[in-house]
Amino acid sequence: MRPAVSIRTFLTVMNLGLLLLVFSSVSFFVLTNDNEFRNAILHRTIKQMRKNLESRSATLVRSMSLSATQSIDAHEFGVLNRLLAEVVADDPQIIYALVMDQHRKAVSHSNKMLIGKHLEEDIDYYAQEILDRIINETHKTQHRGQVYFIDEFTP
Repeated sequence: MRPAVSIRTFLTVMNLGLLLLVFSSVSFFVLTNDNEFRNAILHRTIKQMRKNLESRSATLVRSMSLSATQSIDAHEFGVLNRLLAEVVADDPQIIYALVMDQHRKAVSHSNKMLIGKHLEEDIDYYAQEILDRIINETHKTQHRGQVYFIDEFTP
């Protein structure tokens, strides 16, 4: 015969089993929701940082555009070259800056060796394609002064 288990022992073991089941279920639920909450906050933070960076970039581009327009109108390309060199020197996030015409000729460039040269790299062809689309869109809609980002035109 089997020894009989006391009711007290039986209830204690059952309560411990139920507590273990409830604790593990609650822990799983909390950890899952915590992960989703953390991901939502991270996504929102990245979105806000991108928005701030785009706003900063748009402000810089508008300012440079105004200065570049004034320099080109006055045929002061030396001033324009200094402006581009200063912008690149002052901001470590900017690799280079250039002003090119519709034939990919560098009117002004932060790298003085490339001024007046035809730009033949893939990125230059890509920039020309995007600029052609922007110019066509600007002439159709008359949205002058609008700042466009490359990823808006990337398929």
